[in-house]
Amino acid sequence: MTESETPVKGRVRLRRWAVLGVPGVVATAALTVLTAQGALAVSFNISSMAHTINADKLSGKGLAQFGGRDHMSPDNPIEPGAAKNVFITTIKDARITNLCQAVQIGAAYLKITAGNKGTPAKATGLATDSDVLTGKSASFTGLEMGRDASELDKGAMTGPAGTFGLQADTIEVDHVYQHNWATTAGAMTLPDLRIEITRDGCPGEGN
Repeated sequence: MTESETPVKGRVRLRRWAVLGVPGVVATAALTVLTAQGALAVSFNISSMAHTINADKLSGKGLAQFGGRDHMSPDNPIEPGAAKNVFITTIKDARITNLCQAVQIGAAYLKITAGNKGTPAKATGLATDSDVLTGKSASFTGLEMGRDASELDKGAMTGPAGTFGLQADTIEVDHVYQHNWATTAGAMTLPDLRIEITRDGCPGEGN
């Protein structure tokens, strides 16, 4: 299935988590199944502009991960009705140290920074819809991989029955990078917040 074909409800997890150690063939098979079956969709149409997130550390309690598709409005002038394959990462209670989020607007960037002066940013019910997620290192407790996504009970959301799911009691990732199409949270606190238009975005993948 390609992104130009008839949209399937939900989002698809093509996991770029090298730190999880999942063989590429397994990730490819999971993507195929999830694209065909679909998963829970975001409650809004996404724009044509993805955003990146970098942080020195992401830690949290209550991780769940599964796949789906995000969709653009049929009135979107750039990619009308397009769909993006994504994987959804949800964390019940997250802490983010030295957060940097950026979206490119023409030749400039809208950049948001927070949690860089000793107090991390905090989020509850955090969900990110990504097509890339990397980290220098990651650690988990209570990890379950391959569980039916509809039976996930540790994170903030569940996925569709019969599809691949992953969950853990806790997660910690150093030097995390995400390429996201959507980010949502039930609540978020951003200490030392700064929002600016700048020529430079956030550090790239691997930094």
